[in-house]
Amino acid sequence: MIRALRFKKKGLLNFYTPNINSLVFTKRNYKAYKKQLITSLLQTVAEPTLYFLIFSYGISLFLGAQHAYIEFLFPGYIAFCGFNLGFIESSFGVSRRLADRGVFESIKLSPINLEDIAFSELAWSTLRALFCQISIVLVYIFFTRSLQWSLVSIIFMGALCSWLGAAMGLITLSLSKKPGTASYIQSLFILPFSAVSGVFFPVEQLPRGIEALLFIAPFTHATSIIRSALEGGFNSIFYVQIAILFSFLVFLTNVSVTMFASKLK
Repeated sequence: MIRALRFKKKGLLNFYTPNINSLVFTKRNYKAYKKQLITSLLQTVAEPTLYFLIFSYGISLFLGAQHAYIEFLFPGYIAFCGFNLGFIESSFGVSRRLADRGVFESIKLSPINLEDIAFSELAWSTLRALFCQISIVLVYIFFTRSLQWSLVSIIFMGALCSWLGAAMGLITLSLSKKPGTASYIQSLFILPFSAVSGVFFPVEQLPRGIEALLFIAPFTHATSIIRSALEGGFNSIFYVQIAILFSFLVFLTNVSVTMFASKLK
C-alpha cells in the first residue's frame, strides 16, 4: 500500500496510511463529473483518442504498413496520455476547486485529514486519465483485431503512469504562486519529455547524450515497460525499470500528499 509521509519540523517521518476517508473526496468529484459528463468526456476521452486514431492510421498509410505503426505507437501513447492527463487534472482541475474555497473549506470542517484530501485528488486524477486510456485500448482492439491478456497489464501500467503524472501536477500546484505556472511546466517539461521518450519514435534514434538524459526521467521507463508488456519481453531490464518506476511513484506520491496538505492549511 502506498504510504504518504508527513514531514515534521524535527525532521522525523510519520507514516500516514490511506483509509476509507481517502476516497470520500474522489466520490464527490465523480458526482460533479457526472453533471458535466458530455463536456468532460470530450475533453479527456474523445480528443486524445481522436489524435491517436489520426496519428496511427494516417502515418500507417503513409508508411505503407497497415498496422505496423499503430502497434508501435499504442504502448507509448498510453503512457503519454496518462502522464499528461493526470498532470492536467491534478494541476488545473484541482486549481479550479481551490479557487472555489467553499469546496475545500467545508471538507476541512469534517473529520477527514488534509492528507486524505490530497490522496483522494491523486486517485481522482488517475481515474480520469484512465477513462481515456481504456478508450484508446478499445480503438487498438478494433483496428488490430487483437484481444490479448497483456492488454490488462497495459491498462494497469497505464494507471501507474497516470498516478505519476497526477503526483507531478499536485507538486506543481503546491509550489505555484501564480495560476499559469502549471501550464508553463507542462508546455516546457512534461509534454516535450514525454513526447520524446519513445512514444512517436524509438529513443535509440536520438543522439547518445539526449538518450542518456531521457533515461533519468520516469517517462522513458514507463513507455518501455508498457511496450515490453505488450510484446511479452519480460527480461531483466524490464524488472529493473519496474523498480525505477515504482521508486519514482512512491517518492512523488509522498511528496505531493505532504505538500498539498500543507497548502490547504
